[in-house]
Amino acid sequence: MEDDGSIRSVLRSVRRGLALVVLRPWDAIRFRRWIGRRTRRLLGKEPAAGALLPLGPATLRFCRPLTRPRFVPAAEAGHMRDDDVVLGVVVEAEARAYPWWILDDHHVANDVVAGRPITVLLCEVCSSGLAYDPVVDGRVLTFGQRHLYNGTITLDDDQTGSVWYPVTATAVAGELEGTTLRLLPLSQMEWRVWRELHPDTLVLAAEHGSRTGHGSGHRIGSPRVGPNMRESIAHWDERLPHNTLVMTVSSNGASRTYPLSTLRDKDGVVNDELGGAPIVVLHHLAEGSFAALAFSRTAGGHTLTFRPGHRGPIDAETGSVWTYEGRAVEGPLAGTQLEFLPSHVSEWYIIGTAHPGIEIRGQRSG
Repeated sequence: MEDDGSIRSVLRSVRRGLALVVLRPWDAIRFRRWIGRRTRRLLGKEPAAGALLPLGPATLRFCRPLTRPRFVPAAEAGHMRDDDVVLGVVVEAEARAYPWWILDDHHVANDVVAGRPITVLLCEVCSSGLAYDPVVDGRVLTFGQRHLYNGTITLDDDQTGSVWYPVTATAVAGELEGTTLRLLPLSQMEWRVWRELHPDTLVLAAEHGSRTGHGSGHRIGSPRVGPNMRESIAHWDERLPHNTLVMTVSSNGASRTYPLSTLRDKDGVVNDELGGAPIVVLHHLAEGSFAALAFSRTAGGHTLTFRPGHRGPIDAETGSVWTYEGRAVEGPLAGTQLEFLPSHVSEWYIIGTAHPGIEIRGQRSG
């Protein structure tokens, strides 16, 4: 092969010249990426799928994490539209909403809710919204994003420099490699729906984001996966269309995924077992809701069996009425909260690569 340095120098000159002089800014970025990929292939230095890929300096510059952001009450949220999708979190009865159109400018929010630190992440490409307890061994970690890994951005903590794969909440490199964060319940739904469920919610202030620019081309479940992201994926599973919205749950070392369409066909209630333990998956069926969560079915000394009801899921053992958030609001068990199991909604492709061979509920094998 000819001298690597000469090839690199020529290609760099072409890339810079055309990108900076001829092309519009966004076309320039895409062109530089295109040339960069082909340069790596020419030099035999294309990264393996599943490898950590550092984010470019431009992305790091305009996608900075939010730390202790400002919120406003729902009644003062003139910047919100009814159909804005939000990531909704409730901690100790305090509800907060993180709109897609704001969080896609940052990806990560390091926050404190009801006196408890939490970290909220949005990957708009794979439609993943996740919330974590960021306390590890008594130390509060704060996160940003500095890499692509296996189909999504990473969480990189400031305290140890460890790199975390958000989908599994596990550190894949660094001092804390192998450590797993505790996942917290999070719901994705339109602002109108979230506000009806939690009228006293707070929502991120308008100053933190923009409806144009980075991430604005994505909507929940949209089919677009850019070439850089696609090339980072170790395993592309074609059992479902890649942008199918699914809810995935892990319990006792086992994992299973449920397409939201399957949950809708079951009227939003599925009694199941996973890892040898009884679980229930609850899907909020309102139009504009993409929320589904999984819980243990054991409560009040009973293993409960749920069925759909007009006012919410009802358990057969006590006749109590529950919310999709796993809280009993009527009946003998009123006030009881089911144990949350690590679960979240995302697009199928990120689950297929994070959990190779995972069982898909409602899909026949073979």
